[in-house]
Amino acid sequence: MPIDYPKDADPHCKRAKFIPDKLIQDTLEETAQPHSSQSHELEEIRDLLSHCQHRAVEAWDYWLDSIGRGEGSIAFEDESFIIVDQGQHERPGDHLDTYEGSVDVDESAEDIVTAIHTAMAQVLTHDSWDDSYAYVIRKPPLWQITEEHAVRRIGSLARDRGSVGRGTDAFAVDVYGESQQSWADKTDRTRQAVNNSLKRGNQSAASE
Repeated sequence: MPIDYPKDADPHCKRAKFIPDKLIQDTLEETAQPHSSQSHELEEIRDLLSHCQHRAVEAWDYWLDSIGRGEGSIAFEDESFIIVDQGQHERPGDHLDTYEGSVDVDESAEDIVTAIHTAMAQVLTHDSWDDSYAYVIRKPPLWQITEEHAVRRIGSLARDRGSVGRGTDAFAVDVYGESQQSWADKTDRTRQAVNNSLKRGNQSAASE
């Protein structure tokens, strides 16, 4: 079932403020079709981006399931953003099929929304994203599925790193942002022990 997470509970759904005006405007100019009668204003695109943000948060449990099936992957995560690599399966603009607002959703609008997600991913990761579609999600405050997300991410990292312990260390240090010393203190170990665990985990992930 989708998470019952009303838009009012997520300030990032309001006009998708986490996406800069300049990035949207630049994308509108880059995707403009010469001699086309179709055009979209910045605020219209913000309404569509707001829908994509809410859609991702509301359906995050489904997304985790699809990631588990290999239909996508979490390509980037920090304290503010998650980027889902959707491969060639689905574009961000395809999620506008559930939009019920006042903006006319045409192919041009879908292309613009997809291009904006790509541009945001490029800014956050410094990668080109030429071969797959990026879906950028701004983490909402008080996210109701934080615990499930943590458990599933640790499980995924444990598979990649070769053990639950290494996966947990990777989640705490690489994803959550704990320093090695802080995490060592919290788990009653030395910093060197944490460092060794992370190194072995990275070696295991690289060998797959």
